[in-house]
Formats: sequence, C-alpha cells, structure tokens
Amino acid sequence: MVRIIKLRDFKDENLEKIVNRGFLDLRDVEMDVKHVMEEVRSRGDDALFEFTYRFDGIKLDSNSVKATRSDFEEAYKKVKPIEIRALRRAASSIKRFHEIQLKRLTFQWRRQDLKTGVVTKPISSVGIYAPGGRRPYPSSVLMC
Repeated sequence: MVRIIKLRDFKDENLEKIVNRGFLDLRDVEMDVKHVMEEVRSRGDDALFEFTYRFDGIKLDSNSVKATRSDFEEAYKKVKPIEIRALRRAASSIKRFHEIQLKRLTFQWRRQDLKTGVVTKPISSVGIYAPGGRRPYPSSVLMC
C-alpha cells in the first residue's frame, strides 16, 4: 500500500524516515569493496585478473583483455542486424534520458548542519566491469 504524505503535513522526521526506509547494513560489503579497490589501486591489472578469476571463474591476462580493431570487426560480424538496431536505439534512449536527468539534478535538502544534494563532476577515466556470464546485460555497458 502506498502511503500519501501531504506537503502541508510534511516534517523533517518524515523525510528522514523516507530516506532511511530502505537502509541495509552494508558495512561488510563496504569493507569487501574497499579491499578490492585498494588491491586494484596498488596492484593494477594483476589484481583485476585475480578478482575476475575469483568472482567469475574466468582466467585473464594482459594479452587476453585488450581487444584489437580486428577483434571488434569480427565480433560485429557475429551480431544480427536487428540486434545492432536494438542496441543503437537503446543507446540513444539512454543518452537522451541522462541528458534530461543532468539538467534536473539540483535537489538539496537542508536541516541544521546537514545538507544533502547531488553533485555531478566529470571524471577523466573509468574502468568498466561488464559481466557476461549466464545473463549478460548489454544495457549495463551502454550506460557507461
């Protein structure tokens, strides 16, 4: 059942309850993620290869992860034209959605010394983990 809160009855406590309603204790997960990030930061690709093997069971090395132009061309030939059209349409929709989203990211909430909001900053580079196991999700790659 959806609970409706009228703006005139809205109190700071209501927002706090709403914000925290889906809270999960993710401290253990956070520690695991920090460990992975620290390892990748300090050991680079070797750590990535190790974690890929540990989590996905796939053995990679520096020779197997960098795709050449001919690799892309061969892979492209294996994709059906209808799938290529679907991917292009999805990419266009995702781009359009996020262009609109960027224009609207101005939410701020202030209470005493607490201020929340959204800050968008471009980054110079990013690594993408795109699992392709039993259920690959090409849209995950398109969103990067």
